[in-house]
Amino acid sequence: MLFNQEKTGTEFFREQVERVQPILEKENTGKTVAFFAVSSDGTITVRKPNDYVSSMIDLAGVYIPERISGGRGQRTSTLKMQMEDFYVAEKDADILIYNGTIEGELNSVDELIAKNSLFADFKAVQSGDVYTTGSNFYQETSATCDFIEDLNKILTDSSDTDYRFIRKLQ
Repeated sequence: MLFNQEKTGTEFFREQVERVQPILEKENTGKTVAFFAVSSDGTITVRKPNDYVSSMIDLAGVYIPERISGGRGQRTSTLKMQMEDFYVAEKDADILIYNGTIEGELNSVDELIAKNSLFADFKAVQSGDVYTTGSNFYQETSATCDFIEDLNKILTDSSDTDYRFIRKLQ
């Protein structure tokens, strides 16, 4: 509206809704996802329940920190927790997605395990379902639909591995 581009904005929004609609119509996979980062002090940073990232994950799966309490009254969108608490809450997650925008991207699962050896016991690490986001994840808010499509490919075991924001770790 400020730049007299309401028609263009409305058209863009409508196109995004059309791209996401087929995903919204699918049955939830029930697969559990942990979206996190390991801070330099060893604590784990997760997105709070009902955050927009958590909500995107919930479209096709279950965002595990939904079960984590604490911090709801704070204004930040993240929650810090000790590794031991994260382990108890998320060791059985089907999929781990490392938030590469906070402490930098990972290049391998071994790098994740080097941050804390407990990661080796995680179900997703053992099954090879570990991913990372790129450092540009929060810089492209108009590409939210691309992230939702990436998540859908991962959660539905799609053979299409052409992701925009997520990369599988080896």
